[in-house]
Amino acid sequence: MDYSVQKFFINMSFFMCLLSLVGGVMLCVIKSPNAMADVHLSIAVKSYDAGHVDQSKELVLLSLQSNPSSPKAWHMMATILRAKGDDLGERQALKIIAALENNPNSSPDYAIPADLKLSLLTPYNRDIR
Repeated sequence: MDYSVQKFFINMSFFMCLLSLVGGVMLCVIKSPNAMADVHLSIAVKSYDAGHVDQSKELVLLSLQSNPSSPKAWHMMATILRAKGDDLGERQALKIIAALENNPNSSPDYAIPADLKLSLLTPYNRDIR
């Protein structure tokens, strides 16, 4: 075989291996609920910093639906609720954070008051509010 043909096949083999590696990593990230929760939270922080509080709240809700045990997501929710003037919601979110930090392996359902769970963790529907 000609050297240039061998080089072509070597490059193609390397490219295919690299493509399958990247594809596999992406598939693992997309399938992981915690990874998706982190992605939603990261975008929520950027959205909040840009002044889009309502959009940020929707993204944090998505994050909390995927991983309700995330103190970082609850911190962000408390920040958003404070910005919206919801003092009661902020205090409840802070209580959840304290419960999660005291016992990180606890189920968050026991720490979340029912009214907060209904108002925050249900899918956002503009027609209802």
